[in-house]
Amino acid sequence: MTNSRLRAIGFWFSQENLPLPQLLVDHSMPKRERLLLARYLRGRNRSESYRGYSWCRFHCGERPEKMGHSDLTDGVWLWPEGLAHYVERHDVVLPEEFVAEACARDFNCPTWTRPSGDERPSYRADLVEMEFWTTWACRRAAAIDLSPPWHYEPPGLDRDRLLSELTRELFPKHPLACEPLVLIARRLDRDDVLLHFRRCGSLWRTSRGRAKKNQRAFRA
Repeated sequence: MTNSRLRAIGFWFSQENLPLPQLLVDHSMPKRERLLLARYLRGRNRSESYRGYSWCRFHCGERPEKMGHSDLTDGVWLWPEGLAHYVERHDVVLPEEFVAEACARDFNCPTWTRPSGDERPSYRADLVEMEFWTTWACRRAAAIDLSPPWHYEPPGLDRDRLLSELTRELFPKHPLACEPLVLIARRLDRDDVLLHFRRCGSLWRTSRGRAKKNQRAFRA
């Protein structure tokens, strides 16, 4: 691979065109190969560390400290420290190119040395490439394309009021006991909005007066 930037994989949906791990579950990989891949992902080449721990998006009860607080790399790919957990525990599938390269190394993650003068590479556009991961995830219908007319921060939007109205509509009997709603984006050409249920990881596309659930990701 001639690309000098690290290729990111295993980063999950927040407010970007990133995939939901629930939509990348695939039980077809043999258990032995899956365990070897998880071993590879636990390589100790730290590219970046953060102050807070991650958490499992499946809410399986794994302790946050086990999910880690760093990004790891093999010098070509970059992934969050907890990615091995998703592969080993939840049968999450990863890009074929990455798996093939790990297999070619007998699933032994090579030692990586940070380039001279490079102190903080993660998420810097000149050193980390996210496009491969998002494109691959979209092809598998596991990520959301939020290009226009979708808008993250539509002008004049009262988020609290809109979420309150939608909560009453979606959960008329128990509006205060519902899963936490997060407004992700809104279409500028009509009243559709995209909501995220953080605890269960599902996505809803809805508008006031005609709520409809989309448990699978979609291309807007």
